[in-house]
Amino acid sequence: MYKIKAVAPVKKDLKKIHPKVIRLIQDHHLKLIKEDPYQAENLSGKFSSLKSYHFKYLGIDYRIIYQIFEDERIVRLLMIGARENLYKRLKLRLK
Repeated sequence: MYKIKAVAPVKKDLKKIHPKVIRLIQDHHLKLIKEDPYQAENLSGKFSSLKSYHFKYLGIDYRIIYQIFEDERIVRLLMIGARENLYKRLKLRLK
């Protein structure tokens, strides 16, 4: 099992998400990521070292973007949010 750590801006990401979705992320999706972080899709290009975990809630597509540190068995959350404009914001965040 992997340990989950988040970068500071993820707290701001969560403030923009409905509390029911946050609870779903914490109670279900992060547990799945802890068990097998490699199940998510690899991003491409500049972000090829990152993973994108996808889920949908009430018709809205959400993404959890993270990086895996295998040696320490850590998953570092970089961004969480609705898919719309997420990758543009990720690009700005990782400059």
